[in-house]
Amino acid sequence: MITDQDVAKQINDRLLQATSLMNASLELAQQECSHGEFAAFRDCVSKAMFDLMFEALIPLYRRHPALAPEWFLNTNWD
Repeated sequence: MITDQDVAKQINDRLLQATSLMNASLELAQQECSHGEFAAFRDCVSKAMFDLMFEALIPLYRRHPALAPEWFLNTNWD
């Protein structure tokens, strides 16, 4: 995983922006698409967000706890 603290912070910021954009895309799909389309899209986005969290953010926060949000520090991830 990323060792440089400054690079890790930049990556963290971008991943959090990506998460925010994914949430916004879900809101748009819920408002504008049929229930079936939204459900399929939601399933796809939820898988991507799960992977983003467990494959990228959690390892990053374990390596750089100073970047971790409080909710992460207060959760047992083992």
